[in-house]
Parts: sequence; structure tokens; C-alpha cells
Amino acid sequence: MPQTHETPPLVGAGLLDNYSLAGNDIENTPAQFAAQAVCAALQRDFIAEALRVVSIKAAPAADDIDIRDDDCAERGIRLAISHLRAPAATFREMQDLIGART
Repeated sequence: MPQTHETPPLVGAGLLDNYSLAGNDIENTPAQFAAQAVCAALQRDFIAEALRVVSIKAAPAADDIDIRDDDCAERGIRLAISHLRAPAATFREMQDLIGART
């Protein structure tokens, strides 16, 4: 049975020019580092904006706690937590990109 090697989808885009078919390993190139840097910068922008939304959503929940409206406070807390999940996941992805560059 002949051995076949898959090429990663980014090879056609020119982002991974040094793809080794022999070992199926990917060598980092300057173009790949640049693409990772751009992705990390975009992710930082998304995280910052998402956290701003969370702060806007959390402020009414804090006010509801102050006025002892526990039902609305609980709903506001749940809403803020649900909006924290996306930036948290994106932050982990960004750290992985930065770690791959080093």
C-alpha cells in the first residue's frame, strides 16, 4: 500500500512554504510568523471588545444586587458569565498562537 502524505490547507495560500513531506512536520517561516502575529492582534481586539460588553452587561447586575433584586441580579450575572466564555476561549487560542511563534 503506497504511503500518502496530506498537505495542510495553508500550503496553497502560501503561508506554509517549508512543508516537509518526508516527516510530515511543519517548519515555521517568516510568512507564518506574520500570519500568526496578525491573528493574535485580531484576537486581542476581539477580547478587549468582548470584555467591554461584559462590563456593560455586569453593571446592571451590580445595581440589582445593591437594590436587593436577586432575580434580576442572577439573570444579569448569568448573562455576564455567558459573555465571558467567548473572550476566555479566544484568549487561550491567542496564547497558543503566541506560544507557537516562540
